[in-house]
Amino acid sequence: MSVILIVFYLKKTADANLNFLVAVGIGLYTFSNLVAFSPSLQGRTKTIAATFLLAAAIHLQLNLKNYYLSAKSTRFLNLGLVLFLLSSIPIFLFYLSDILFNISFFILLLPPISWILGDGDYSIRGVIGLLID
Repeated sequence: MSVILIVFYLKKTADANLNFLVAVGIGLYTFSNLVAFSPSLQGRTKTIAATFLLAAAIHLQLNLKNYYLSAKSTRFLNLGLVLFLLSSIPIFLFYLSDILFNISFFILLLPPISWILGDGDYSIRGVIGLLID
């Protein structure tokens, strides 16, 4: 996704919002590579960088008519975005699984029960497992 966005970032006709989103996204992603000594900081920084890059991609799609691309260029852009979306399905499923495993079921229903139960708390994944069995 970064390679696709850099092509538009380097154009002189790119608007300030796209330039900001791409610059911050790539800058944060570069910073996350520099802090590899701290996996938690690296993971959080990559997540924030991915959010900025995804926002830049959405902004680009919404304002694509302002760039006056040829049909061939538009086809290559759409192919690149489809390939990116297909390749990001595993990481999306990983984060979804992580959320289901780590978030308490009682946060959705009754938050104070989570405070009282402590370690006896159920995750969303655990409750879905109980309901299926």
